[in-house]
Amino acid sequence: MMFKFLNRIGNIFFISITSLFISSSWIFGQDVMAIHFDRPFYLNGDNVRFKIYLTEPNKKETFLDLLVENQFDKDLGYNFFIPIKDNIGYGSFSIPHTSKTSTWKMEGQWFDAGNSQISRIFNTHLKVFNDSEEISPISAVPKSNPVNPSGIIKIHFDKPIYHPGEQVHLKVNTSDMSGNPSQAKLSVSILHRPYVRSDQPPMSSVNVLPLESVPSLKDVLTWTRRAINLDNGLPLSNDIMAIFLKEEGKIVFAKVDTSGVFSWQFQPFYGSKEIQYFDPMGRNISVMPIPVNPKKNQVQDSISIGLRSYFGTNRIRKKINFLFRPEEPSTNWVKDTIRWPFEPDHTLLLQDYENVRSIEELTKLILTPLRIHKSKDGLIPKMVNPLHKPFFNGPPLFIVDRCLEADPNKALSVKIEHIVRMDFYNLPKTIGHFGHLGRHGVVSISTKFPLLNQSSIAETINGIKASDKNLNNFLEHKNDDLPAIDPLVYWNPDIMTNQHGVAEIIFNQSDDLGTFVIEVFAHTPGGFSHAMQKYQVKHW
Repeated sequence: MMFKFLNRIGNIFFISITSLFISSSWIFGQDVMAIHFDRPFYLNGDNVRFKIYLTEPNKKETFLDLLVENQFDKDLGYNFFIPIKDNIGYGSFSIPHTSKTSTWKMEGQWFDAGNSQISRIFNTHLKVFNDSEEISPISAVPKSNPVNPSGIIKIHFDKPIYHPGEQVHLKVNTSDMSGNPSQAKLSVSILHRPYVRSDQPPMSSVNVLPLESVPSLKDVLTWTRRAINLDNGLPLSNDIMAIFLKEEGKIVFAKVDTSGVFSWQFQPFYGSKEIQYFDPMGRNISVMPIPVNPKKNQVQDSISIGLRSYFGTNRIRKKINFLFRPEEPSTNWVKDTIRWPFEPDHTLLLQDYENVRSIEELTKLILTPLRIHKSKDGLIPKMVNPLHKPFFNGPPLFIVDRCLEADPNKALSVKIEHIVRMDFYNLPKTIGHFGHLGRHGVVSISTKFPLLNQSSIAETINGIKASDKNLNNFLEHKNDDLPAIDPLVYWNPDIMTNQHGVAEIIFNQSDDLGTFVIEVFAHTPGGFSHAMQKYQVKHW
């Protein structure tokens, strides 16, 4: 083992190091909100963890739409939801290893149905560095000016100096400005800080921000897009948009307003869904997100920090973690991209048939619900109607590799040697999954090359992002063969002081030496309070 925990017996005496204590407070009002990040800036490959405090507390669980974007590469961004309950939300995302030194933007947003536009709730920024690049001085994290004090936070340690791997006991006391104990919701982060000069105060990870709009959050997940007709460059108007849920085999419909905007809702889900937008009229369309109104960011003062040695240390950390990482179990499991939760009414496996040159020829040789007739305008496909024979009135809906195809002749032109499977749906129970578009039956074709048949107006939408709020002591879950050298020693956004305004925190110190900083952010009915304090870790 790289370290062992120190078993302590008897009473614990707490020491307040007031000379290192930094505290500030903000009144809690309708026009502000706050975000506590687990660290003041990030490096490529880091995980970002945060806690959001919103106004308008609501006992009912609702969901906040978060947009995270990189200033240089929009493909590195995220769009996901986090649950909000009692005006609190938790979330996390990762900074890709490929990220360059840049600013990342994080916005909370909601769809204002009355105005058919996306309204921004708040807007904040993260500074991200690539540890292999030459770095200019870091810019301060944007934050509001502190206003009237609303409370006091005091941090007490059980000893003045700690050793690597030792167990640390803390007490946090919260009180009002008169010194009377008060209950508070806390978020706590503890970081190694060799990158801050000793003559500088620690950098805060907390942003107190103005609310740009008062959100009307819902208990369902809502997405909003705008549809453009590419043939004339104008938005669709007073129209209907079909949205195909690829993994569920289901089609839902959304009304398009006069500005081309449409929205749809799902019940809350975790993970992601593959969807395709489909114009029932078969027009050449484009679907895009609706941007919020641009906001000019205020220029912040620069803070000169000796980051170069810290970046070198971080590269060493990455190498050690790579060398000592546990082997991940290999998996040969491949996600089924063909079957839906409901069974087809008829199936053909093409491996059972040889010397067939086309789908048209196949339907003549094999009895299926699909019939194809020739005309001067091309092939005319129809499906057998088992309730009102012989056929449905119009052509069936074709789906090729889980993508809706508006042109039946294009679907029928798929090379027969590329097809693995054909599924047919013509009974009321099954075609009901496809809504009005499937009223004349549905033919689903699965090929050996599904990536060649993807729609240009498909996207992956993200639902609820699982919270990291329970990852409150990383050293409890570490591999004992791997040294504990992550700069983030502790993160817990879900602590509550008792009726006496006291919370006790126990964590295991990392294997690093030097100066560490604990940052505590508190929320009471009266406002926000904030405190930071340093402590030392030395050799045994």
